[in-house]
Amino acid sequence: HRREMGTKNKTTGQPKDEGRTQKEQTEFGCRNNKDLFGAVVLLISALIIGYCYTPPAELIPYDESPSNPERFTILSKTLGDDKAMVVEDREKHQRFLVGHGCFVGGIHLDQDKSTLFTTFALQSVAIFANPKAETMLQIGLGAGSASRELLKWAQKPIKIDAVDTNTNIARYAKIFFDFKENGGKVHIMDGKAFLHSPNTKKYDIIIHDVFAGGVYAGHLYTQEVFQRISEIMNPDSILAVNFLGALGTKSPLAPMVNALDKTLKSVFSDVRVFKDSGEKDAEIENLVYFASKKKIVFQIPEKLKKMHKTEGDTYWVQEHFLENEVVLNDDHASIIKDGHTHHLRRHQTQVEEGVWDKVHTWLPRATWAEFWREPTASTR
Repeated sequence: HRREMGTKNKTTGQPKDEGRTQKEQTEFGCRNNKDLFGAVVLLISALIIGYCYTPPAELIPYDESPSNPERFTILSKTLGDDKAMVVEDREKHQRFLVGHGCFVGGIHLDQDKSTLFTTFALQSVAIFANPKAETMLQIGLGAGSASRELLKWAQKPIKIDAVDTNTNIARYAKIFFDFKENGGKVHIMDGKAFLHSPNTKKYDIIIHDVFAGGVYAGHLYTQEVFQRISEIMNPDSILAVNFLGALGTKSPLAPMVNALDKTLKSVFSDVRVFKDSGEKDAEIENLVYFASKKKIVFQIPEKLKKMHKTEGDTYWVQEHFLENEVVLNDDHASIIKDGHTHHLRRHQTQVEEGVWDKVHTWLPRATWAEFWREPTASTR
């Protein structure tokens, strides 16, 4: 669930769910359509596109795809387990990165390539709590939006290491979304495996954003994982964790929101939580949890306060995020532990069902069909 910038609105460290067949993936893409006709249109769109593909490892450029309306252009697409796609909206001058069954990033092409989604703007304010940071780890790269927004306010050059399981998402982040490591490195591997690798160094800022699409990453939200993350943080380091849920006490999504809060508080001295917008009583929220070994104090740059902003854009979110802090009640919540993440899996399923009706409307049905479509046996 990525709230679009200016309209009130990862990529993951876990391998793709091998249990889901291609048929189930296609059904997932249209399961919330209200009528059978919509589902049939989606299926037919996937079947009538008739050109052949090169092997999955190859980048596939598109000039004008007959499967898409003139407004939308697929700039590139990859197949196989590392499925990814870059789509451009010519009318709105926007570019999207699609992977793991959902949007994992997007930029405005006419606004200094600022992020389309408020959650990345909110994650980027981690730099306001540690403005002298020199090293950063991004678990779940996506389009690299959070780090790009963060670097605009860094007082020193920041070397960025990133972890993602999808080779093509990482490649597209560099080619189409200007992601730069600045002397760091992108690691294509599971996030938990990276955290336990023997050569892991310490970082001043860590962005943890692995809640995406149909890929389950519950193993990266446990107390044991956050304990390991704390071990690679310096005394002044800040951790930002993105999560989707709801704040209403009666919502079935509230228990895991509170459980994550309690889990982080069992490891870190200070935890603060923010919504990515001021919308009230939203059925599903993008929440960002900030955690540190010391008291978290955000220092908003004076330069930011003087800049021109439009409500909902990146700079507006970065200046006004303190207004959207929330206090969670985790008195009756459970700490998330290794081997006990089944409740988180159920939570993710509910989130997927709740957001697909919104997300699928941002691109034409034919474009989604193109994303899910694999080559036939005769073209492999």
